[in-house]
Amino acid sequence: MGFGSFEGEQQFLQPAGQDYYDSFYLQFGGESMTLVQERMFKILHQIMAREDHQNVLAISHNGACVSFLQTIWQGDPNDLIRAFPNCSIFVLTYENQQFQLEDIIDPATKQSIL
Repeated sequence: MGFGSFEGEQQFLQPAGQDYYDSFYLQFGGESMTLVQERMFKILHQIMAREDHQNVLAISHNGACVSFLQTIWQGDPNDLIRAFPNCSIFVLTYENQQFQLEDIIDPATKQSIL
């Protein structure tokens, strides 16, 4: 997720709550959640469409990961608005051009947190 000139600023300077994510960073030249979702959705589909890409490791910022997951999540989108541990592992399957979230693993405990 691009934060524009806000990149590197202290987290306490951000507004509280989740509502700001959709447009707050635009004023600093950053991305909206919608732009992040579109960008990640497009590139991940392009990666998975490659012939030799059955198993892929993709690494990204937590905010960008959650933005993408909200585009494929079949449940309540609010279920994904929570703090995930650093380096959380999001296990996805890709079949018939569709992503499915299978699990979320906390790497420190190696336990499922989905």
